[in-house]
Amino acid sequence: KPVVPMPDLSLRTAERTPNVIRAVLQNEGTAATRAPEWEFRWLGADDKVLGTSSRTTYSIAWPAPKQAKPFEIPYAQGREDAVNRFLKNPPVGAQMLEIVLDPANQIAETREDNNTFRIKLNYPDLAFGTIAVREGTLNIAVKNQGTIPAAPTDIWLQWWSILIL
Repeated sequence: KPVVPMPDLSLRTAERTPNVIRAVLQNEGTAATRAPEWEFRWLGADDKVLGTSSRTTYSIAWPAPKQAKPFEIPYAQGREDAVNRFLKNPPVGAQMLEIVLDPANQIAETREDNNTFRIKLNYPDLAFGTIAVREGTLNIAVKNQGTIPAAPTDIWLQWWSILIL
């Protein structure tokens, strides 16, 4: 049987910074292809999907067969659309960003099982520890359970007093 040339889309690497997503796109197949749709998903604990973006297509020339190409999505200062707003605002509990190329499988490929890439999110995660009053002083311990240092943070307190006669 003759072998039919087909593309094979994949992401070799990807990372998310506060302003941009950087990825290395790869066509591991034997034929050129058009740019695919992209879909993004925020994942929480146990890979629970916390949110899914609308699908979008980026106007880029996809890599030639057996080639890789760097690509950036400047979501913080880029076009203001639903996908960029989605990428700017991870929901509470988000632990990963999943990127899916050709989510509806509209492009015939040699492999359809390598179109997904996950980025572990790195951010501070502040939580209260012990709260105690000692000798008229309120002590509040705040711990960072995240993966990177936190910037200086203010804590606002609201105090209620009850007078019992």
